[in-house]
Order: sequence, then C-alpha cells, then structure tokens
Amino acid sequence: MALARFLHRFFARPKPRAAALQGVPVEVVRAMTAAEWRTLLAGPLDQAVPRIEAAARDGVVEAMLVLGQMLLDGRAVARDPAWAAAWFAVAAAAGNPMGTNMLGRCHECGWGVPADRARAADLYARAAQAGLDWAQFNLGMMALRQGERGRAEGLFRAAAAQGHAKAMNMLAMLAPHGAAAWYRGAAEGGDFRGQFNLGCVLAEAGEAEQACVWFGRALASGNPDVLAGMVALAAHSHAGLRALGEAALRRRARAARG
Repeated sequence: MALARFLHRFFARPKPRAAALQGVPVEVVRAMTAAEWRTLLAGPLDQAVPRIEAAARDGVVEAMLVLGQMLLDGRAVARDPAWAAAWFAVAAAAGNPMGTNMLGRCHECGWGVPADRARAADLYARAAQAGLDWAQFNLGMMALRQGERGRAEGLFRAAAAQGHAKAMNMLAMLAPHGAAAWYRGAAEGGDFRGQFNLGCVLAEAGEAEQACVWFGRALASGNPDVLAGMVALAAHSHAGLRALGEAALRRRARAARG
C-alpha cells in the first residue's frame, strides 16, 4: 500500500518540461551510453540532479535507476527510500532487470516498502532469469541463507561467469578447492572481501609481499569487517603485514572516536 501511495504521488505531480534538462533535448539523454552516464555522474552530482530527475520523468530508465539509487543513498538529494522504491518500481514496470532487482532489494531490506522476502525472491528470480548478474547474486545469497547450497552455487556461478566479483568471492568461500582462483577473480574485480580473503590465502602460503598488496587494497575500503580481520596482522613477523595491521588498528580507533 505504501508503494501504491507513492506511485500515485509520482504520477500526480506535474511532469517537467524538456527545458528542465538544462538545454539538453530529452532525445539526447535517451541516447546516452553507459560511458556517458558515468561521465555525467563523475561530476558534481548536485549539478546533475535537475537533468537526471527530468530525464527520469521523461521516461529514461537509466535516469530512473540513477535517481532511485541517489534517493536510497542520500547522495546530492535528501534520502527518501520510499521515493527510491517508487522509481525502481517504475523502471521494473518498464521491463528493466536492474529496476526489478533493486525493487527486490527494497523489499528484502524494507527500504521504503514493507519487508517481504517472498516478494523479493520473486523479483530477484525475474531479473536473474533475464540474465542480470546482481539478481543472480542476490537470489544466491537468499538461497544460501535458506540452506539451499547447491542452488546458491549455481546462481553464483552464473553471476561469476559474467565477471561478478562478489559472486566469485562466495564461490571461493563455498569451494575450498580452487578457492584461490575465485578469490583472485573477486579481488581483481574490486571486491574488498575478495581482496582480504586473497591476502589471507597468500599470507598463509608465505607470499607476504603479494599479500600486502591485496590487504592494502582491502584496507582502503575502510570496511569495519575488513579492519576487524586485519588487526591481527599487527603481531605478524613480516614488517609489511605488521604495518598494515597497525594501520587497521589506527583506523578502527579513529572510527570509534567518531
């Protein structure tokens, strides 16, 4: 019901004119490539908001997804999970797999809509069937939590085949034999947990210098779980690993002080 009310508000609000696109015709926005979207979003987001919002209201699905994520994160706009869910719902209704996946995330986590795991699983399954790696990963995580390990592995493999770093990390955790190769794929794909896990594998194998490289990249994420896992390195005999452990201790202390 909450989503229905917000969708009603969305359609009831007046649609902005193309002039709100700051002189950029909506046809140009519709034709923007993924690279052009990345360039737009790399600049000051507060300057891009009018263009993104107007494009979303003119039916550009990519803009709906970007605006929904901005509302979810509170980046350059006031955080509003309910409006984020509404934009993802509109994108999903347009048949966009990522919109369907993100609406699933909203239902799984209760972001702006009632938490409904069954609804989330159904949305993930639809997006996964369309081949979306993030939906395959999310559905795999749900399956794993329900004890369906075989199904989870199949979904993770489907996502990993598309280069999904987090899925590679999960495969490594589930399959000790050949884990290093999966961890490396996850680490090289930018997943901080994969970087940390690969660092652990390399350190245990005596490859301290390479371990330092991956621990260092994991440390840069600032993730609390990574910091907690790295503090033990402060007592390591290798100077580089010990320095990383000490750095993790300092970052945890700073975070604790606020």
